[in-house]
Amino acid sequence: MDIIVSARHMRHVSTAMKEEVEARLSKMAKYAKITSAECVMDTVKSGSYAEIILHAKGIHLEAKSEAMDNLYDAIHQACDRMEKQLQRKHGKQHDHHSKHLGELEAELQASVLASEELIEFEDDAQENYKIAL
Repeated sequence: MDIIVSARHMRHVSTAMKEEVEARLSKMAKYAKITSAECVMDTVKSGSYAEIILHAKGIHLEAKSEAMDNLYDAIHQACDRMEKQLQRKHGKQHDHHSKHLGELEAELQASVLASEELIEFEDDAQENYKIAL
């Protein structure tokens, strides 16, 4: 996973902020196979903002925070919004790799044979019970 952390209207981004973003984004990997992510942090007079753009297999999402007093709070809010979007996407995804007809027929035959063996076993058990009496 490629993670790019950049800043607007700031001289540099501290390593603690980079580690915070990387830690939060790595937790989101359980919902999708993330290929790349970009976090842009911005500080202006009205407050601090964070924007996350995430690319995964078949997924392209974007989440922005509102104006916050603290840049860490903005990062957390943007990550929470991104995680909600990923959870929604993950819940809607379907597995379209169904089994082939031959595999389904083989499973059906195996279950029929198993049920026939069970019936024969029950019949034998009843006969043995009658003989024992």
